[in-house]
Amino acid sequence: MTDFPGINRREAKAWQHLFANFYAPLCAYIEGRLGNRPDAEDIVQETLAKVWSSEVTFESEAQMAYYLYRAVHNQAISLLRKQKNRITVDTNILPDTFDDEAYANSLREELYRQLYIAINALPLQQRRVIELSIQGKSGKEIAAILGISIHTVKAHKQKAMDNLRQSTDSDLLTFLILYLTSL
Repeated sequence: MTDFPGINRREAKAWQHLFANFYAPLCAYIEGRLGNRPDAEDIVQETLAKVWSSEVTFESEAQMAYYLYRAVHNQAISLLRKQKNRITVDTNILPDTFDDEAYANSLREELYRQLYIAINALPLQQRRVIELSIQGKSGKEIAAILGISIHTVKAHKQKAMDNLRQSTDSDLLTFLILYLTSL
């Protein structure tokens, strides 16, 4: 659970939690568009520092996630514009506007981030079964890899799915879990 009062009051512990949960997904989001990890890291660090020193407050995790993804998107646009003066930049890398497609991409990244957190909170065997399921392994393959019976795999998967459904607030996240584990 995100500590919005702590984040809004700029409490260091709440911001450490925010950084731990958003830094890597935001970097991956921007790196996927720029193709440059160091620039992505700089953009995310700079954006989080600006948000920290600003007076912006958040009412929900969804609002905060949208704001952060949009902010790093806009910072990447600024970087590309600066670079454009020095080198030729492919303008299709990152569109100038944060449109519906960009929002959908940021929402997908946020869902993956939430899913990753929820999966990591599972007991070890349940987590391993879900991770292998997401990788596309069949029940028989998972049983062989983990050295357990197919019935135990099914039981762990069912318990994991129940735990994930209970631990997630979003119907979309539940759908994502079901989709990924049915592949």
